[in-house]
Amino acid sequence: MMIISIFGLLFLIMTAVIEANPTPIAPKQVLVVYNQSVKEAKELAEFYAVSRQIPPSNLIALSCVDKNTIDRETYNDP
Repeated sequence: MMIISIFGLLFLIMTAVIEANPTPIAPKQVLVVYNQSVKEAKELAEFYAVSRQIPPSNLIALSCVDKNTIDRETYNDP
């Protein structure tokens, strides 16, 4: 019983130490992905990057369709 208590205490101490010192994510570690087909998406991504001091090189534009649905043939096409 004493061994379980010691391991339990060690676990609590380790958990407290880990949670007490979280490592923040640096702006250069953040990637902002946006749909280049939507003008507002680029503007929002740029605004977010500036406000969070994310480097412009961390903005990635993807060419996506501007629809919420896709037909089966397009989905299956490699």
